Amino acid sequence: MPLLYQNAYFHIHYPLTSFKSKWTLEKVDSVYTEPITIGDSTIWSNYENSDRRWKEESGKMEKECFVTVGATADFPDLVAGVLSADMIEALGEEGYTRLTMQVGRSYEYYLNLQKTALQLPSLKITAFAFNKKGLGEEMLSVKAVEGKSHEGVVISHAGAGTILDAMRLGLPIIVVANPALLDNHQEELATELAAQGYCHKSDVKGLKEAIRQVGREQNTKKWGDTAKVSVSRPLDKMVGYEEEVKVLAAPAPQMSYGENTGPVGGVTPPIPTVSTTSGSLYGPSSLLGEIAAPSPVSGGDSAFVTDFPLVNGQEADLDLGLYLDFNSVENPQPIRGTGGQTEPGARTYDYEKLNPDIYAPPGTDSGSVPQAQWPMGLSHNRFGTGLRSGFARQQTVDQLPAAVEFAGVDMRLAPHAYRELHWHTANEWSIIMKGSVRVSAINEDGESFIDDISAGDVWFFPAGVPHSIQALDEGAEFLLVFDQGTFNEDSTVINPLLYFGSLILLKDGTDPLKFLVSEMFLRNPKSVLSKDLQTPVSAFDNLPTGQLYIFEGTPASPNIQDQQIIGPNGILPVNDSYTYHFSQQEPYVVPGGQVKIIDSTTFPIATNFAAALVTIEPGAMREIHWHLTSDEWNFFLQGSARITIFAAPEASQTFDYTAGDVGYIPASNSHYIENTGTEDVIVLEMLKQPKFTDISVAQWLALTPRQIVLDTLHLPNDTLNNLPQEKQYIKQGNLNLTALAADPNGTAAYEG
Repeated sequence: MPLLYQNAYFHIHYPLTSFKSKWTLEKVDSVYTEPITIGDSTIWSNYENSDRRWKEESGKMEKECFVTVGATADFPDLVAGVLSADMIEALGEEGYTRLTMQVGRSYEYYLNLQKTALQLPSLKITAFAFNKKGLGEEMLSVKAVEGKSHEGVVISHAGAGTILDAMRLGLPIIVVANPALLDNHQEELATELAAQGYCHKSDVKGLKEAIRQVGREQNTKKWGDTAKVSVSRPLDKMVGYEEEVKVLAAPAPQMSYGENTGPVGGVTPPIPTVSTTSGSLYGPSSLLGEIAAPSPVSGGDSAFVTDFPLVNGQEADLDLGLYLDFNSVENPQPIRGTGGQTEPGARTYDYEKLNPDIYAPPGTDSGSVPQAQWPMGLSHNRFGTGLRSGFARQQTVDQLPAAVEFAGVDMRLAPHAYRELHWHTANEWSIIMKGSVRVSAINEDGESFIDDISAGDVWFFPAGVPHSIQALDEGAEFLLVFDQGTFNEDSTVINPLLYFGSLILLKDGTDPLKFLVSEMFLRNPKSVLSKDLQTPVSAFDNLPTGQLYIFEGTPASPNIQDQQIIGPNGILPVNDSYTYHFSQQEPYVVPGGQVKIIDSTTFPIATNFAAALVTIEPGAMREIHWHLTSDEWNFFLQGSARITIFAAPEASQTFDYTAGDVGYIPASNSHYIENTGTEDVIVLEMLKQPKFTDISVAQWLALTPRQIVLDTLHLPNDTLNNLPQEKQYIKQGNLNLTALAADPNGTAAYEG
């Protein structure tokens, strides 16, 4: 029986022998599904696409109680509590005529309970496991409809999404936190909202009294009754809904970033508010130069900035290039040593605080270097289909024109959501940042592959290999890296892009393509599909009408073997595995941090991808180095850092990075990564080559004949004697990044 309803959504109708009302089937469209009988219950398969609806013709005013246990965790206690005799009696006494239950994985448990549950002639009970379309229809059935139904109630687990949906619809809601959850932020959220009057909070034992309290009071506050719902503390601990609450709670513009104020550009804000139009869009010719009176040499509009404190190290020598912490002042200024000047014009302070080395560059920066930093936070987010299924945002040559060899995508999948079946002309390498996924694929030999992987693990799908990705119970967010800079997650066909007069094409002269299975089926004649799959044309009646992209799915079986399909050619050979459990690899630990490398040495299928996951402690830095033939694409998973890129013959520029930023360094350009914050920096370095390699500047100098280095750089012998002959990867440093300001010629950069 489990296989019968593992992938179906059920509508259960109880045969109530003493129920006098007449029940009929309401036809919604021309296709019917057949009922399945289990014991005394009737189950309609595929509830989310059900084409029959039960309709009572008794004419009685309805009153709905909708119960939801959520999709990510079992809550059998709530199911049992709602079906208890006391609760059923309370519902009957309060005039409820319908009880609809979303029971999730507790469905089998529910079937057993309902056999002995109290049944009232006046109360119709239906249940289903999950609904891919979400719970909007069930929620709306609780609302009062004049002449048809009274306002009912929602009984919900304390999931933030369900609570907010009920609040937006103005529905009474009883919140029951699931005590089985390890980090019970649900309890905090329920307590906070109940204290503010937005919901009733109960435990399973108190449901009977809670139902009666809802009936007595009818005064639960509705969304919008107050200017702000103060739930930030518990919500900040729950992934996915924090920003939603804050935005909805403050509908007026809330600009919290520091910026210039007062007169600017000849306009003195705030301007007067008027109710009628006046004046002209254009000025007179008398304002032309040589006609209009000249502006005063002095005493006119002033560009002076007064009362601006400088941060530690800002007055030190420009060439020391100390990191400037502009977060310590409200109004930073582009001054370093004897360079720069104050800025009185249009500006947003937070941009400058995030990018101090752009705003007040070290004196060693010179010339022009292509833009090498892009925040994923500025990339457009593409949402999936359905209810909160996920999103994706990307960095391509559109955002970072220099990144011709790589493109990156940050993708989020809700629990059980899919990335639609697809394949690419680009190779796909990925590391999971949070959560877990199930991936599956087949190769050209018909060998199948399936695996479950978690945060820190890696997958690789060669170009052309069709594959699927599904988030497991806790959802997932992962980083996708493609070996074509013009790859575009939002388009199936990418045209050549024109940048600064140069046509950027891939080295083989082609453009990257992405193929979706939904589009493939929609773009072929149904007669051809019928012949190819040897199935009637009617089998294609319910094909999706467009791209699914990211969409809600049926929860994956806890036993991966249930979904493994092995054809005549067997499974993928181990050496060709598409996944590597990188999270279980022990790091190479050095003073100042640690490094993990993955390339074709241990992950043979990824023949031209090499990566290093580097963790840099505060004050430390990834040593100065370069890569011989491959550009480096990097992604900052955590922390803040800066990189100076030296490009021949004499250009250099320093860029600042924070979590979620992409960096790009062309081949042979020297660079370092310095931790500029108080937390560890975690950065992924990607190369397009079989083995991860680099040239260390310190090691190069240590292994070069001494006299050559002396004659060229005039470095002291003591310095050369201390150079390491082995690559160190990471160098320790002083936690105080401005300590050198006190002794510019000393050792405070690495000691102290």
